[in-house]
Formats: sequence, structure tokens, C-alpha cells
Amino acid sequence: MTLGRQQSVFNWQACLRCVLLFWKRGREFIQNKKKLEEEKGEKEKKKRKNKKTTEEEKNKKTTEEKNKRITEEEKNKKITEEEKNKRITEEEKKTTQKEKNKKTTEEKNKRITEEEKKTTQEEKNKKTTEEEKNKKITEEEE
Repeated sequence: MTLGRQQSVFNWQACLRCVLLFWKRGREFIQNKKKLEEEKGEKEKKKRKNKKTTEEEKNKKTTEEKNKRITEEEKNKKITEEEKNKRITEEEKKTTQKEKNKKTTEEKNKRITEEEKKTTQEEKNKKTTEEEKNKKITEEEE
């Protein structure tokens, strides 16, 4: 028996299905959002790590290059110092050899002058002795 107007009956089952569906979708949405945020965080962490490692590698490379340059400079310094020392010792050898040569020439000259003096003295002595002999002879003859 209807009164002429139909009464609408609220469908609780459909309402509950709809509410449950929205609740389920909302939960999935929130979970997906959390997953995306976590993935973003992980990606950022990886990027930071990669940046750090690349910076560390660059720093290592630069320090290695600096160390190589420093060792090369030290080697070059050592080589130049050794060359300088060699030159200095060669110059010293030359000067000492020159000094030795001077000394030997001076000694030779001294010997030669002494010999010349001796010979001149001997000649003088001979002359004086001859003159004396001659004088004696001349005196005897007179």
C-alpha cells in the first residue's frame, strides 16, 4: 500500500561500499605518496653520495697530481744541484790543476835559475882561477 508518494529507501549497502572504496583508494594514495617520497629521498641520498665520491675522487686526483709535480720539482732540483756540484768540483779540479802546474813551473824555473847561477859561479870561479894562474905565470916569467 502506497500512499501515492514513493518513499525513498536509503541504501546503506551502497553507501558502505562507496565509503569503503574511497577509504581504500585514499589509503593506497597515501601509501603511494609515501613510497614516492622515500624513493625521492633515496635518489637524493644516492646523488649526494655520488657527488661526495666524485668530489673525493677529484680531490684525490688533484692531490696525486700535486704530489707528482712536487716530486718532479724535487727531482729537478736535485738534478740541478748535482749538476752544480759537478760543475763546481770540475772547476775546483781545474783550478787545483792550474795551481799544481804553476807550482811545478815555478819549481822548474827555480831549478833552472839555480843551475844557471851555479854554472855562472863555476864559470866565474874558472875565470878567476885562470886569471890567477895567468897572473902567477906572468909573475914567474917576470
